[in-house]
Amino acid sequence: MQKKMIRFLNSIGLSEDIELFDMDFSFVSMNPYDKKQVDMAIEKRTPWNYELLDKFISALNNVS
Repeated sequence: MQKKMIRFLNSIGLSEDIELFDMDFSFVSMNPYDKKQVDMAIEKRTPWNYELLDKFISALNNVS
C-alpha cells in the first residue's frame, strides 16, 4: 500500500486494520475546473466484503 493511501485512510478516520483495505491510488490530480477539488481513482486489489465497504463509504462521508 502506498504511503499516500495510508495517509488518506488515516485522515478519514480509518487508522485501525488499515492493511485490510489493500487499496492504492491509480490517479490523483487537482481538478482543472475547480482548484479546490482533488480528483482521484482508487484501485482495490481484492473484492470488498460488505462490512469493510460500509466502513469505507461511511468514512468518505466525512471528506469535505
